[in-house]
Amino acid sequence: MLEKERTMKYDFIKAKPYTVGEMTKDDKIILSFDRKHHIKLSRLAKVIFDKFDGNSTLEEIQVSLLHENVSISLDDLSEFVEKILVPNALIEGTEYKPNKDSLLWFKVNLFETDRLSFIFDKLTFFYNIKVVFLMLFLIVCTISYSTYEIISNKVVLHNVNSLKILLIVAIDMIIHEVGHIVAAYKYNVKVGKIGFGIFLFYPVMYVDMSNIWRCKNTKRMVVDIGGTYFQLFLLIVLAIIATITGDMNYHVANVSIFVAVIVNLLPIIKLDGYWLFCDALGLDNLSKNSFDRLKSEHQKHETSSASKSKQYMIFSDLYLVTIIVALIITIGYSINIIMNWKNLQNSINTIYLDFARLDVNRGLFHLNEIFLYILPLIFVIFMSFSSIIKRIIRRIT
Repeated sequence: MLEKERTMKYDFIKAKPYTVGEMTKDDKIILSFDRKHHIKLSRLAKVIFDKFDGNSTLEEIQVSLLHENVSISLDDLSEFVEKILVPNALIEGTEYKPNKDSLLWFKVNLFETDRLSFIFDKLTFFYNIKVVFLMLFLIVCTISYSTYEIISNKVVLHNVNSLKILLIVAIDMIIHEVGHIVAAYKYNVKVGKIGFGIFLFYPVMYVDMSNIWRCKNTKRMVVDIGGTYFQLFLLIVLAIIATITGDMNYHVANVSIFVAVIVNLLPIIKLDGYWLFCDALGLDNLSKNSFDRLKSEHQKHETSSASKSKQYMIFSDLYLVTIIVALIITIGYSINIIMNWKNLQNSINTIYLDFARLDVNRGLFHLNEIFLYILPLIFVIFMSFSSIIKRIIRRIT
């Protein structure tokens, strides 16, 4: 009787209307319900999904599927509703709430990218294969040149203008997002709003790229790497400026941007490298499933093959090694901070007095001496109070 009531509860369910996207690498179909709401289903799952027209009971759906040579029990149909339709808000009248990245603490939408579509359309020529090879060649030459100049001139970090470099990096962030947008325009994908946010403790630009999930993996990979590709263009410009002006700060900025690119491409934190890694291997919910394994829980994901399961395991092991290395570095850094606490305190007091006397140049000089040293300390403090900061920002916004 209880089982009968359970199946009757799912009678006359109507699935949301959708548009069909491209096929994925693992031969699944992407269904799009709006710009932010997409789901991948197997061909069989789509056949079942389409039977929920709002006019049929589960028993009628079962009979209809039999006519299409699909044999499925009422229990399995109920489970399809409970595990596919309900949690993904695929039933008419239910509201879809996208998962929020907990590391993006604060964000402000600036404008719709459509306003600049005439620019983005013209920039798509940078994704012509011949242009790509030319730009990559120039980028390699440029970073090699900047590195050589820094080493040969024996540049000392505390003589570097950190404010100028931070300003250049801020401009580079904007170019990075333009790269993602132009890549999406190459595939005629509508892009959402561009905005500003705080990721961990670092200011970032972001673009709503939700609609890219309509595309297959290979196209998503181009969009994933598009930001990095475009931001490296700035290296060429900065190297030219450095050559003309003789200002080594531009060479230092080039190396800083290149290092930031490498960090961005590491497939651990949910930055571009993570998504590129997922799309290249055709893996879904990679971070969550890896955490489940690291916590010694039962695997909650379904894999289409043994090779995919192996890929999840490799990533989990990589993640575990990264955490161990990060802990070792953190412990070593913490010990160093404690042993040199008085020197650090004196340096901070000196910087404070410099700015209090309005001696900005001397203040920047002393700041540069400890800038790279205190940056991890700021990160540790931020993460220690992250939950409190997150609550405050949510109340403000």
